[in-house]
Amino acid sequence: MKNIKYIIIAFSVFTLYSCTEDPETQTEHYIINNSNQEISLRFYKVGDIQDSVYIESDAFIKYTYSFRGIVKRPPPFYSDSVTVAFNDTTIITHYNSNSIIDRNILVETSWTGGEIDEYQYKYEYIFTDEDYEEAVESK
Repeated sequence: MKNIKYIIIAFSVFTLYSCTEDPETQTEHYIINNSNQEISLRFYKVGDIQDSVYIESDAFIKYTYSFRGIVKRPPPFYSDSVTVAFNDTTIITHYNSNSIIDRNILVETSWTGGEIDEYQYKYEYIFTDEDYEEAVESK
C-alpha cells in the first residue's frame, strides 16, 4: 500500500512539473535577395568553409529553429566571416567584428524583425542593389 502512495505522489509531481515547462519557441530567419544580382554566400569559421548558399534575384532562403524557451537571435549561423559574391564576380567580405561596410549579415542590428507573438519570432536580412554598389566601390 505504501508503494502505491509513493507512485501516486511521484506521478503527481511529474505531471505538475511537465505542465510548467516552457512551450516551444519558433524562430525564422530569412535571407532575402531584393537586388537585381545573383548572390552566393560562403560562411567561414577559422578559415574553413562551413557552408555556402546561392540566392537568385528576388528569392530567399529560410532557416527555422524551434527550442523550448529560447529565441535564436540573428545571425542564424556561426561564422567569423562571410563572402558575398554578386554574379560570381564582385565580392565583398562581411566580418563579425570591426566591419567597415554599412550593413553586415553577421551583425544582429543589420537584421530587421523580432517578436511576432509570445512564441514566434521572425528576422530578415535583405540584400539590395545598394549592397551590390557598395561591393563594386570597395574593389
